[in-house]
Amino acid sequence: MAGSGRSDDRRVAGRSDGFTMIEILVVLSIIAIIMALISPTLFRLAGRGDVTKARALIVQVSTALKAYAADPKCGAYPPTSLENTFLKLPSGGKYKPNETNIGIESLVFHLLQGDYAGESPFSDDKHFSNTDDDRCGVTLPGLNTDELLEYTDAWGNPLIYINLLDLDAKAGTRYQVALRDGEILVIEPFKSRRFKGAWAGWQDGFQLISLGPDEEFDTADDIVSWNPSGSKDDEGDEESTGP
Repeated sequence: MAGSGRSDDRRVAGRSDGFTMIEILVVLSIIAIIMALISPTLFRLAGRGDVTKARALIVQVSTALKAYAADPKCGAYPPTSLENTFLKLPSGGKYKPNETNIGIESLVFHLLQGDYAGESPFSDDKHFSNTDDDRCGVTLPGLNTDELLEYTDAWGNPLIYINLLDLDAKAGTRYQVALRDGEILVIEPFKSRRFKGAWAGWQDGFQLISLGPDEEFDTADDIVSWNPSGSKDDEGDEESTGP
């Protein structure tokens, strides 16, 4: 009996308090399998969250634009380029648009300057950016900087703003967008499937666009002011014509 007890004691004492290597590998394998199964779902949920934020932003800025145009002191949508603005910079300032991000820079400038007294749609300073690094030479009221800033979407790229009165079909209007990584994207609205037929957004007088997660213009994941929910209607009627 005594010998049996000593043997049991030796077996207990001989077992480590930690895990064996095999046990650790089994646990890690199980964790890896679980992560592989749930990661796609997590990425999809994160992606949907960004799309929801971008849609809300498009609606928010579009509402502010309509309020701006309805304001008797303003009376029209901001022009696509600051070169055509009726507002004056503080003394010593000069407009130096560099043909890149011109629409959204003009939009931000007009909604934060001048006589417009409506609520600003730009609620998060983290979304202000200057991807093309242009300046006007004086500190701008409301922005506290001399930079001609853009407002960016959930993926860090500038929104695209176009006052439809500034488009010239015969000249084949082109705009440049500086993406968050410095890449220059050239967009041609009249080659867009969204301008063919229905002239989307004409009833509002402007277009406001987020390039979406693929960072390309005129693709299915674009988020647009005339159809921010992304329903199929935004493809337009190919048989209809513009105004």
